[in-house]
Amino acid sequence: MRMQLIALLLSFILLFGCAGNDEPSKQQSTQYSPEGQSKQPASGQPSATPQKLPDDKVGKTIASYLGIRQLSEYHTSYSTKTEFSGTTVPGTMEIFASNGMLRIDSVQSMMGTQVRSSIFHLANGSYMCMSFTNAAKCYSGPMPKPIYAQLELPAEQFDFYSKPGVRYGGMDAKCNLVAPLGEKTGTTICYSDSGILAYLEGVQKSEEAGDVKLTMELLSVGSAPADSDFILPAPVSELDENATGG
Repeated sequence: MRMQLIALLLSFILLFGCAGNDEPSKQQSTQYSPEGQSKQPASGQPSATPQKLPDDKVGKTIASYLGIRQLSEYHTSYSTKTEFSGTTVPGTMEIFASNGMLRIDSVQSMMGTQVRSSIFHLANGSYMCMSFTNAAKCYSGPMPKPIYAQLELPAEQFDFYSKPGVRYGGMDAKCNLVAPLGEKTGTTICYSDSGILAYLEGVQKSEEAGDVKLTMELLSVGSAPADSDFILPAPVSELDENATGG
């Protein structure tokens, strides 16, 4: 149960949590420089009534329709809050991206145990690494697809609503609600003009835990990732039921 919830959280982060593109030659921007960005407390939440955006979505992707500038290189840190079945799990999230490689680190206190988990998308495959009170273990196998597989979906498959902007981690960000066609509930994503995710709020359904609500708030933007940030912390085993169903 615990491992399934961790995997669910990470998959939700990957769904809407970080902008990028697995084809660097098509990217609008190659990297983000954090110079001049200060760490500031969170300010404001996009809670006002959303206003539906125009339907000029033909031939556009989610990213191009919303004007999200896509980056191939960035390093961001977030506070997270996961709510399910009357339980609130606070945590932190750190995202590293560089030239098609992606790493997402999560630290949470769950069921009396501090859980450290990471998902790596590397040139040679995808991996999940986890650590409880012992040494880390890494597993290979199918992993959730990162955001660039989602931002490139046709915009015509969704309705979009504008929401008030926010400021987190020293960054001003424009907010939009992305919802299935004909619905007014979905995921709120807030991106800065430079292409950094500043705020996320949404719900994903789970057979194990029911509705799982995730909130992410940007804490800071760090320096560009190094090659060493994409080295697995342990030898790799094949992913099996013991890795996901404990």
